[in-house]
Amino acid sequence: MLVRLNSAAVLEHKLFLESTTHDCRRVMDVCLHGAMLCLHAVLLGMVECGFGRMVCLASDSACKGHARLSYCAAAKACVIATVKSVAQEIGGQGVTLNVVSSGATNTPMRVKREHSLGEQMGEEKYARRAKTVWKKYPTGRLGEPDEIASAIASAPERQRRLRNALGRARRRECRMSN
Repeated sequence: MLVRLNSAAVLEHKLFLESTTHDCRRVMDVCLHGAMLCLHAVLLGMVECGFGRMVCLASDSACKGHARLSYCAAAKACVIATVKSVAQEIGGQGVTLNVVSSGATNTPMRVKREHSLGEQMGEEKYARRAKTVWKKYPTGRLGEPDEIASAIASAPERQRRLRNALGRARRRECRMSN
């Protein structure tokens, strides 16, 4: 099975008014342009083969917004829109595109970033921020990497099952109308 995963990301964890155009370019270059370059690199071959699965990672900040991650939120929202648009262009050619948009995930990089942020902001301010962030997550906990991996692995399979079910429904409709 030809499957590709695009998980390019970099964060500039700054307030928008404290950020620079360099910060914006860096995040957009990695998060958005990286995803587009990945799509360009593999989709033509998949279309020519008549088969392929592409999964791009986004972020819940793309839909919800997230203080201190405005550029990342914007870039990942663009990734979602790009994947939807490209999927419409190549639909019916045996290639599927999916987006997995995870929330905060318990990774060493996140732990390190949160520790650094706590030091920058101070204990009281960081505690208020953490309380606000946790309200966004109904489970009240971070996602685990294996949960995200499971969602990524199952996305193409769920889409295949849906497509097969729709195909069966259409065939039944055709038989009934004849």
